[in-house]
Amino acid sequence: TYNLAVSFITYKTHVIPDVVVESAKISSIEIQLQEDATELQEVVVTGTREINNDLALLSAIKESKLVVSGISAEQIVKLPDSDAAQVMKRVPGITVVDNRFVMVRGVPERYNQVMINNAIAPSTEIDKRSFSFDLISSSAIDQLLVFKSGAADLPGDFAGGVIKVITKQTPNENYFNVGLNFGYRSGTTFNDFNESTRSSTDFLGFDNSFRPLPNGFPSTEQMKNAPTISQIRIDAANQLENTFGFDQYSAPVDYGFSLGLGRKFSIGRVEIGTIANASYSNSYLNFASNIIRYSSFDKDPATPSEKQFEFFDNVSNHESKISVVNNWLIKTGERNKIEFKNLYVLIGENKTILRTGSDIGTQGGAMNNNGSFQYVSRSIYSGQLQGQVLSKNKSLSIDWIAGLNRISRNEPDFRRYRSFFNDSFSSENKYRVELPPSSNLFDASRFYSTLTDLGYSNGVDVQKKFGNSSEKRVASIKAGYFVDYKERNFVARYFSYLYPGSFDGQFGENLRFQPIDQIFSQQNLYTLNPNGTVNTPGLALEEGTDEGGKDSYKGTALTTSGYISGSLPLGKFDLAGGLRIEYFDQELNTYNG
Repeated sequence: TYNLAVSFITYKTHVIPDVVVESAKISSIEIQLQEDATELQEVVVTGTREINNDLALLSAIKESKLVVSGISAEQIVKLPDSDAAQVMKRVPGITVVDNRFVMVRGVPERYNQVMINNAIAPSTEIDKRSFSFDLISSSAIDQLLVFKSGAADLPGDFAGGVIKVITKQTPNENYFNVGLNFGYRSGTTFNDFNESTRSSTDFLGFDNSFRPLPNGFPSTEQMKNAPTISQIRIDAANQLENTFGFDQYSAPVDYGFSLGLGRKFSIGRVEIGTIANASYSNSYLNFASNIIRYSSFDKDPATPSEKQFEFFDNVSNHESKISVVNNWLIKTGERNKIEFKNLYVLIGENKTILRTGSDIGTQGGAMNNNGSFQYVSRSIYSGQLQGQVLSKNKSLSIDWIAGLNRISRNEPDFRRYRSFFNDSFSSENKYRVELPPSSNLFDASRFYSTLTDLGYSNGVDVQKKFGNSSEKRVASIKAGYFVDYKERNFVARYFSYLYPGSFDGQFGENLRFQPIDQIFSQQNLYTLNPNGTVNTPGLALEEGTDEGGKDSYKGTALTTSGYISGSLPLGKFDLAGGLRIEYFDQELNTYNG
């Protein structure tokens, strides 16, 4: 004997007591259920609008009043591109120069403006306004937009375009992922690769004080005021390691890995989301380059112009990169949100160039055997604290942003040399290293430079929509301001090895024919007796840096701007316009005033 209960969604449960089930018999029961109508409570669905897919990108382009193109993360993940510079090649009207700088519609990089998450990006170069897009990993990007026409709410100082990089936003669901990649590069992988001496931390993208000038190294003033034959010059030269040589090995495969984490959680009524991505890559590139200059343009192919010079370069470039993205989203309600976005990238490049060929115009056809060994460590931190406040009917919105950018560029011990061969130098096919009469940047030289750039920004935008604010095309008015302030400091020093004319000429001539990895060693430096006279002749270290500080500079730049704009739907057309006023003040100071 059972109590039988029958239930179904939207029907009342029906209970039949005392139902008897007998062995080997079927009991048939017919039941009529009654409808149970219940009014559901209001269901509110909230979420963050995703911008990392093609649909969002096309929608942004379609809704924009400007000429704009771009690419989304949905496309980027399908491509083998590792940084933003490679991604930018996919955007129409874009040309990438030197694998890092972007030209928009043929306009050079210095005439374009770059923004990271609505804040103006700093310049990464020493002597011009340019942004190195290889600093941003492709895995850090949600959307890339290139605005090719002006608007009141965009910066005014551009001629080619405004490039806006939007980094990853917080996810709508939790995730954790791990990525591992390997790459084979034709012409490089498993082929001969040249590289100068490395520090123990090169693989992390920075030098551990192996290449920079050592602590206690004499100042420019001390070096310039000291005689060529002096103990201070000897001590300075002995503090510098002989790193003019290079190693040759077989280039391994490119490799890299990445970690990604996304989380959403709540603390009371506050919703919090965070995303953290970290990636590391190690890559090798080797290529040959042929450089020719002619005396004049060939109007008649039958009578070609004479060559001024012809060089053949073998270039080896080893790059290590670390990239970290950490973004936060805090929502205190439907109409209030705060975002904290952080991007940090560190890149170390070790480049070796070996050059052969001849300079017919100035050296009478002497064969060249030249080289340069350059290590550059670059880093960028870009952080933005931004928020949005909406009115109850969402017709009024206030967006604000405060940003901090820091760029550093460290180029320690950029070494260059030239050597020549012709019958007048040697009958044994030996190359003669050029030792200059005074310090310069390309003969037996060592160059050191550091650059730091700090940028601070703040802005507020207020937009008022009229009519139904949920519709895409409504009359609106928008106004705001933006302030950007930058501080920059650049310091450079350079030296050359020379052979003093007062020393034995034949001894110096013999020095010039030593191999490049031996000639600048400590045993080839001159030495002094206790009484200050020359004990053994040898090379001397000469500083060429300007004593007044003209080779270095400090600078500040201030941009303040305000604007007002509006949009008015007229049938199938939109009438949009506005006014923007900018004040720009740049101040550059060399160290001698």
